[in-house]
Amino acid sequence: MDKKKINLLLGLFTAALGIGLIIYFYLQYSFVKTFETKSDRPLLKEMPAFTVTKLDSNEIIDKQSLYRTAPQLVMVHFWATWCAPCLTEFPQLMAKLEGMKDSKGFTVVLIAINENSQDIHKFLEKKSIKIPPNVIMAIDEKGKSQFDFGTVKIPETYLFNAKGVTVEKFIGPQAWEDRFFADKIQTNLPTSP
Repeated sequence: MDKKKINLLLGLFTAALGIGLIIYFYLQYSFVKTFETKSDRPLLKEMPAFTVTKLDSNEIIDKQSLYRTAPQLVMVHFWATWCAPCLTEFPQLMAKLEGMKDSKGFTVVLIAINENSQDIHKFLEKKSIKIPPNVIMAIDEKGKSQFDFGTVKIPETYLFNAKGVTVEKFIGPQAWEDRFFADKIQTNLPTSP
C-alpha cells in the first residue's frame, strides 16, 4: 500500500472517530438533560405505593401501614446481601440507627431486594447485628419495590417527611457516621402536638 492510500485511510478513520465522539457526547448530554429539574428536589416527589413483607412474618409493610398511627419521618433503605457496597456500609448504618433508636416519630424500613430470609439471617448473625426497635427489616424477594421508588442501583436511601413527601435521596453507599445524617433526621422529625 502506498503512502497516499495510508494517509487517506488515516484521514477517514480520524474523521469517523471525530464524528462518532461528537454523536456520543451529544447523546450523553441529551440523555442527562431529560432528567434535569429546575428545583433541588429529588425526582421522586413523595413516597409511592409499595408493598413488602416484614422479615420472619407475613405482615405487609406499605405506605398506609407506615403512616397509620401518627405522622412520622420515614427512612426507606434498599440493600441486599449480594451487594458488596451494601455490605460495607450496613454495619455503619445500623450503628447510626442504634444511636437514634429513641428518636420519637422516626421509623426506618430496610428493604432487602431479590433476597431470601436465610441469607439475611446468616448475614445478620455473622456481623452480630441487632435490629433497633424503630427499624423494620423487610424483604422483597422479587425486587418490585425498588422500581416503585425508581431505584435502579443499590444501596439507595430515601427520607420522607410526616406527610410522605421526599425530603432527601441518598444514592450509593454513605458515610453514615457523618453528623450530616443525624442533623438531617433531627431537622425533619415531626413536632409533637
